[in-house]
Amino acid sequence: MKNVILVNRLDGMSRDAYRDHYETVHAPLGAKYFHFHKYVRSHVVESETDDVEFDCYGEFWPAASAAETAEVLKGPVAQIMVDDRALFMSTRRTGGNVEEVLLAGAPRGIDPLRTRREILLLRRRPEASRDDYDAALRAIAEDLVVAGRAKRVILDRPVAGGPGLGNIQADGILQIWPTGTAAVLRGLSHSTFDSFGWVATESYETPPEQLHASFGGVPPT
Repeated sequence: MKNVILVNRLDGMSRDAYRDHYETVHAPLGAKYFHFHKYVRSHVVESETDDVEFDCYGEFWPAASAAETAEVLKGPVAQIMVDDRALFMSTRRTGGNVEEVLLAGAPRGIDPLRTRREILLLRRRPEASRDDYDAALRAIAEDLVVAGRAKRVILDRPVAGGPGLGNIQADGILQIWPTGTAAVLRGLSHSTFDSFGWVATESYETPPEQLHASFGGVPPT
């Protein structure tokens, strides 16, 4: 299980300025005060419309328990993070706990800086069964990999019984690692689901050794 967050930049802020603050200030703060196994930020570089669902898709694999993280947030770290978010993030953000499912391709590793990905939000159609929906996504993913259009396809699925993805009404988030720069998922449709919110991103992953070196725990009060 991992945690994901879909966040937007402040109104009037450029994507470049938003990304630069996230990567040079906010992400290092997160790595310093929160214990992660893996930490990835995928910044939007292309979208279907200007009114995107998010400007960054953050993925966190916590090394600490939920109780330990909650204890950290009772102290000064919470205000440190809130103050920094106010400098570049909109209050329009959402997220939740998801199960990452490898649909096709190679298992996930450590991505080089600015790895291109595509992300697509999905809603299962009411008349489609969960089994048919899952089978359709797996077939699409396998076709993309066999055709050489994608190296890897994963589905981030909200944890069963959980709160979902907040104010984004999605049953899943499809991610691919394309082999080229031409859009692959844009306009994808199927009888079992509707898609929306297509974006192309560049990902920034904090290497494991840097996560280990950065984590310093809670600052003094």
